[in-house]
Amino acid sequence: MHRLAFVTIVLALWSLLHVSAAPIDDVFGVERSLSLGNFSLTNRGTWLVEYYAPWCPHCRAFAPKWHELVQRVDFMAQETENPFTLARVDCVEEAELCGQEHITGYPSAKLYKNGKTVENNVFKIVSRDIDRLEEYIRNEFEATHPAFAKNAALNNAPSGSGSGSGALVPVTHLTEFGMRPIETIEQLNRYFGPDHGQGPSFVKYYSPSCPHCRAMAHDFELAAREMVGQVNPIAVNCQKYSDVCAEHDVGGWPHMRLMNDGNSIVYPDFGREKDDFLNWLREQNVLDAVRPVDSKSWFKKIKMKKQSVLHLMPQSDLEVQLLDEVKSRVKTDMQFLVSSDRTLSRRFGDSGAILVFNDNPYRPMAKLPLSSITMNIDQGTADTVARWLDMQNEPLLLELTGPDAGESLHQDPPTVLAALSSEKSATVLELQLQQLRSVAQSWRSSPDLSRQPLRFRWFDVDGREANPLKVIYDIDVKSVPSLYLVAGALGTPYKYPKSSRWIKQDKVIKWLNDVQAGRVANGLDDSLLARTLSVGSAAEEVNPVLIVLVVIAILCVIPRTRRFLLRLFSGTRANRKIV
Repeated sequence: MHRLAFVTIVLALWSLLHVSAAPIDDVFGVERSLSLGNFSLTNRGTWLVEYYAPWCPHCRAFAPKWHELVQRVDFMAQETENPFTLARVDCVEEAELCGQEHITGYPSAKLYKNGKTVENNVFKIVSRDIDRLEEYIRNEFEATHPAFAKNAALNNAPSGSGSGSGALVPVTHLTEFGMRPIETIEQLNRYFGPDHGQGPSFVKYYSPSCPHCRAMAHDFELAAREMVGQVNPIAVNCQKYSDVCAEHDVGGWPHMRLMNDGNSIVYPDFGREKDDFLNWLREQNVLDAVRPVDSKSWFKKIKMKKQSVLHLMPQSDLEVQLLDEVKSRVKTDMQFLVSSDRTLSRRFGDSGAILVFNDNPYRPMAKLPLSSITMNIDQGTADTVARWLDMQNEPLLLELTGPDAGESLHQDPPTVLAALSSEKSATVLELQLQQLRSVAQSWRSSPDLSRQPLRFRWFDVDGREANPLKVIYDIDVKSVPSLYLVAGALGTPYKYPKSSRWIKQDKVIKWLNDVQAGRVANGLDDSLLARTLSVGSAAEEVNPVLIVLVVIAILCVIPRTRRFLLRLFSGTRANRKIV
């Protein structure tokens, strides 16, 4: 019976370790799944299908990358003609289908066009790098969508060249006349002429021998870096190109002009420092203005700036006025665009909303419907929306490192801090970080403006740096992974009441809402009993098998209970002793 008790205790401890090491409820996410019953879907359009097994470590490590790849190119699946769709097959559940498709290793991927296999091993040819996979997918998509290919070629082409009547694109840096893409007087005049997509230009005529020109050169370069994407910064060396300056009636140096849609405005003697240039351009309503775009120009504009805000299909003048006010209040360097193009509305499936793009011009990272906001607009609405936009530019998740890592916890806004371990498994750590990123993205991109901004950070309990929770709050982390919400050195720390699993997104979001609404009392109990028998929201996730094993293990330690169980399960009278 001692052996039975020992085995039961070992099983209980193993179960406890096992469930706490499962960082993600479903590592493979919610991407489209194919089975033998619905595999005929691949008969229409182009399909890239990944075959995997849940037990395969390479598959589990690749799962978050596949999820990101789906997000990048999912708009292709919405096309009515020749859609391009990504899907997955679980070869444990669908062994017959994987055998039928001759799958011999995991993960692997096959490309199908209208039901026919055109590539048997995409990962072998392209690799599992998502950037290279995205490029491969786009090339295949463009092959069946000539209009998309033409638009992509225009978007990725160097800035307009030649003296023809084709479209121009903005320059990407301070551009000297005589260098690509402005090498001839004809090309320069096209940039200064009617708008063909290039936007306004701020030109500096100068001479290297001019002391005033040399004195302002650095400030003009700094201003050029900030105006790129909205205004084209151009410089013309009048000592080298005196004929150009004579044709443009430049009589002295330095001389600056704003060229906007064929109109010329001379820069006044307003000052020659960076802020002087930028403020004057703002007064001319060409810098930090809300710019109109359509289905042909939106992509070029968004690619020019790291972060862009697109107001799609404004529904009222109130929305337009609100966005103008928001633009003046945001602290982040972003460009504001507006479009009434129904093609864009169909592409993104929104109207009367602002879409935020960051790094990925094909998929907005956040959406905010404005219809409900403008119904209850007040003096604080613009500040609230500006705060929401600034929050979208925050890093999604950062690691706290260095001797002063804990100092950041003193700052606003409050911080969601995860204590993780890198000692056991790099794969498990990456999965935990991926789920934490999902929670962070869900929190900050929510259109619920009543949510307060939060920063998401993590630290390695096995790292060399001191535990920031110990330094600031005198909290010993007794188990990992664990999650805390902290608000400054004097604020009350809260510990997420996890039970048998790592965080689940919907539970954590609900917990954060409850904390901010004052419905949660602070608590930092980190004992085994507290985690096993926790009540409230955590009790919903307690593993019943774990509870039974723990109870049996405890009972087996008591001699009287052990004898009772022996009498109960024994088949011989010799063992039935009166206690």
